[in-house]
Amino acid sequence: MENDINNRPEGIRQGYPGAYRPAEYAYASVPQDPHAAGKSKSTWKKVLIIVLVVLLVVVLAGWGCARFIKSVMPDGQNKERSISGEYVGLLYLEGTITDGESGDGYNQDWILGKIDEMRSAGGNRGIILHVNTPGGSTYATREVYEALLRYKEETGRPVYVYMGSQATSGGYYVSMAADKIYANPECWTGSIGVIISGLYDLSGLMEKYGVRAENITSGRNKDMGTTIKPLTDEQREILQALVDESYDHFVEVVAKGRNMKEIKVRELADGRIYSAAQAKENGLIDEIGSLDDAIADMMGKNGLDGVNIEEMKYEIPMDFTSILGFDTELLRDAGKSEAQILMEFLEEQNSITIEYMAPFRK
Repeated sequence: MENDINNRPEGIRQGYPGAYRPAEYAYASVPQDPHAAGKSKSTWKKVLIIVLVVLLVVVLAGWGCARFIKSVMPDGQNKERSISGEYVGLLYLEGTITDGESGDGYNQDWILGKIDEMRSAGGNRGIILHVNTPGGSTYATREVYEALLRYKEETGRPVYVYMGSQATSGGYYVSMAADKIYANPECWTGSIGVIISGLYDLSGLMEKYGVRAENITSGRNKDMGTTIKPLTDEQREILQALVDESYDHFVEVVAKGRNMKEIKVRELADGRIYSAAQAKENGLIDEIGSLDDAIADMMGKNGLDGVNIEEMKYEIPMDFTSILGFDTELLRDAGKSEAQILMEFLEEQNSITIEYMAPFRK
């Protein structure tokens, strides 16, 4: 067929609606803008600048909010302040006891610093330790316990414990330094025992993903507890011996703190959790009541009527992501494959911790 446009009917040559036109004719009729590409790049630059400005505003707003929140929080976000006159320190021990900062409200250096500060303070007249913890590291727990004993020995001042929602395992351990223990009626306590947790055998899972690992060791037990192979019977015995030794220390501390025979402590110390009523019945605490009851008892029996109560509570530092409500764990794991998450998990499990820890929080 002849494809010469000049031989087409007039209507088709003029391009009326619906009329057929060859592709070359249609393209030739579309005007080309030589500056279109430049305009597109300019538009994207403007969008990018707007996005950067918005992000800058969000960052500045978050920083301003953090400054404001920090300024109005109790104790000026853990800033030290001078205490004048006579006082009893109401010291809050909350969160997982650890050698450092646990992230759930506990800071070891802060707790030990406060105990030491009151030990040296001439105006201090005693400590009421408000305990709310599932326990934690054996080492960190022992440090707090011995700091409280040193306070009592050097000052002769009273130490009372008030157990809040939960004072289990390491929380019960540190309470053994007290002259008297009060517990909230709904408190859980006890869990007298020791645990090594997180001993994972991921060799089967690693094989599934084609992950292989080897340890070059100087002896057959150097890599016990590693996640790439199961424990041997010999290694279980080694770890059990460590647990048993720490357990014996716990039993000794309870027997001394509660003036109880060791055989009786061992009967109670099978790791179970006790309610406040059960704990009192078994001689693990002294009284059930409120914090006010504990304060009134301490003040009355030690001639401290009229002495101020100074609250000392650690505040978790605020950061930008928490103020904006970001879940940093979700952000960290976003977009990662199962294999990547597995490898990171393996890297995090290269340690064994012996703990005075209840297996769950109340």
